[in-house]
Amino acid sequence: MTAATDVLIPALREVREAEAAVADRLRAHAAVAPAEEYRETLEYRIAGARGHVRRIDERLKMLQPRGLVQTVFGGALLLTGMVVRLPLEVAMGVPVALLRGKATQWQLLKNTEREYGVTAFAVATCRAGEHIAQEIGDTDS
Repeated sequence: MTAATDVLIPALREVREAEAAVADRLRAHAAVAPAEEYRETLEYRIAGARGHVRRIDERLKMLQPRGLVQTVFGGALLLTGMVVRLPLEVAMGVPVALLRGKATQWQLLKNTEREYGVTAFAVATCRAGEHIAQEIGDTDS
């Protein structure tokens, strides 16, 4: 592995985590959103974030080929990290909201505010990763 990929791989992992957080947050909000245009927009954005995660995973595999043991261990570590990072309010809020039914207008507003915050962080992380990739001349990443 070159020094350039030593910098790029952690950056791509950060971008992946940010995109996964966006997808998780949106999925939680879609579960309580009314079945209208807002939910369709959330589902569209979830699909986009999942697509980004999938493409980043493919790129990481190309940059860092691994053996079977490393792949299994890395996958388990990644899954554990995602579970640990899942915000407590999402983990606790969704079941409660599902028991109560659909979200109120105020809850939808608060969810939207949180979505913008998580998305802004993901965009900033993506831009930083993009800048690193450009600096080392990796146009694929």
